[in-house]
Amino acid sequence: MKAFARGVSLTFITRIIGIGIGVVTLTLTSRLLGPSGRGVYSVSMAAVATVLQFTNLGLHAAATYWLARHPDRALAVLRFLFWFSVVPVTIVCGAVALMVAVYPDVLPGVPTSLVLAAMAAGPPSMFLMLASNAVLGLGRAAAFNGIDLLTKVLGLIAVLILPLGGSLLAVFVVYAALHWIAAGSVYAWATGRSWPTLPDAQVTREMFRYGWRIFMVGLSMFLVLRADLFLVNGMLGTSEAGRYSVAVQVGEILSLAAASIAAILFPTLSAMSPERRWDATTKVLKISSVLLGIGAIGLAAVARPLFAFWFGPSYASSVVALWYLLPGLWCLGINTLLHQHLAAGEMPWFLVWSTSGGAALNVIANLLLLPRYGIAGAALASTVTYAGLLGATAAFVRVRHLPAAVAL
Repeated sequence: MKAFARGVSLTFITRIIGIGIGVVTLTLTSRLLGPSGRGVYSVSMAAVATVLQFTNLGLHAAATYWLARHPDRALAVLRFLFWFSVVPVTIVCGAVALMVAVYPDVLPGVPTSLVLAAMAAGPPSMFLMLASNAVLGLGRAAAFNGIDLLTKVLGLIAVLILPLGGSLLAVFVVYAALHWIAAGSVYAWATGRSWPTLPDAQVTREMFRYGWRIFMVGLSMFLVLRADLFLVNGMLGTSEAGRYSVAVQVGEILSLAAASIAAILFPTLSAMSPERRWDATTKVLKISSVLLGIGAIGLAAVARPLFAFWFGPSYASSVVALWYLLPGLWCLGINTLLHQHLAAGEMPWFLVWSTSGGAALNVIANLLLLPRYGIAGAALASTVTYAGLLGATAAFVRVRHLPAAVAL
């Protein structure tokens, strides 16, 4: 447990630093670009994140899961992750850039050149994400957090072009170039400069066998978390998307503790026996529920003066959106921890069906609430969705999983 506590503490501190970097990035893009420019920036970044979510095939979790159980396969897994990032992900990113060039209305208001530059960062970003999860499975929490922090620093460096008079296109070009350099450096460090030979067939089969179900869950959860931004952009325009993105990014501070714990919890639970796994999860849940509740109340209390001082009067509507979003983020944090417990064991089909239902609910709720309530409606739709997901997961654990764990 000492190693677990150290890993969580290190991850928590790293996320705090990451939030600080994110605040600087958020402030620069919000103030220098305005709501409309901030919306274009956010949608472009979300487009890259969407591609990564659609193409990761659950391999980030598979790398953590398998290396927590079989650390002797590290080199073979890293070679596989390299080839996966370089070949199929590059093809998909190129196809998406071509699609936006031919059909620009797919992302209204976002220049095609920005999408092309953003997609160039897709392959190296994928490898950095997969490699960080691989070293986490090996118990190297410091390396995991180092890579995570590196990606945030690279984003900040790229954004620093703006106050120097650089364009948004230049930001994405530098962003992509830095990620390619970082990915090559991380591969050389992690493998001892081993040449990336073709991946082992057995490792490839094992990774995909576990990863594809995680992928289905992750894809649905990504749609739960990000579909609202695309809907806001499409229905209300880039300015409202910019205001909503600020509320979402500030609100995600609440998930810091849960995300830090979840990152270390998954490989720890994966290596445990079933009877020990549930005891560890319940202890974590009790502490996290209190911490997240305190954080939600505190963030709600300071939201209005914080937004007025930091972002200015043009982001006043973001405060209301944040208030509607906070109860849902508490539910999301607890639900995330329960998902780590289930994924570390049987990885039930329930996770696939429940998150798919959550994605559908989120889209429907946004379509109903956005026209009437604006970005506050988008936040309310998210809260309804997160609460529904937590309720479903808690019911599943109580009815099916908990009795089995107690019986053991």
